[in-house]
Amino acid sequence: MFFGFSLQGKPEKLSSIYILKEYQGQGIKKLLVELVIRKLEAMGINTMLVFVLEDNQ
Repeated sequence: MFFGFSLQGKPEKLSSIYILKEYQGQGIKKLLVELVIRKLEAMGINTMLVFVLEDNQ
């Protein structure tokens, strides 16, 4: 699993989340996005862009 987010520029950008096939469907991605949101809110940042690829499953 790879997870990261960028704090460069405004608005902030969630750069990528990759969940291994065997861990998909367990709500991990949702938890990670919520973690990023809480972190940004704690930093006083209230805007974030999330790009999802068209073929995302």
